Amino acid sequence: MDKTAVVVRVDGKLMAELTRSEACAKCGACQHGRQESLRYPLPDGDYREGDEVVISLPDDNAFRASALAYGIPIVCLLLGLALGMVLGLPDLAQAALGLSALAASFFVLKALEPRLKRSGRYEPKFCNDQDKRGEY
Repeated sequence: MDKTAVVVRVDGKLMAELTRSEACAKCGACQHGRQESLRYPLPDGDYREGDEVVISLPDDNAFRASALAYGIPIVCLLLGLALGMVLGLPDLAQAALGLSALAASFFVLKALEPRLKRSGRYEPKFCNDQDKRGEY
């Protein structure tokens, strides 16, 4: 997944500004859908204000990130509901157990976040050379 951004200066620091597309505006599922533009700090490099940069995240990594963010909570919800059924709990208690498992999944994801960040796998790559698009 490649997106083109423009280098802007914000408070004396160079940032990559990504403008929201119409498709993103209609979806609204992520942070980018709710804002006109997003700014990302640029790593050290040869960037100048007004340059276009490519922000790239390999498609398989984008899929994995989505699977983690959405898959783990759904699986936990379903496991909680199934456990409630196996235990023979009333419907309301099953729902409460499912929702409790869903809430627990967010704590699990929060605990995994530092390790996932350190891996660098889900961090976008920046390149100011249009010819290198998709080579990450």
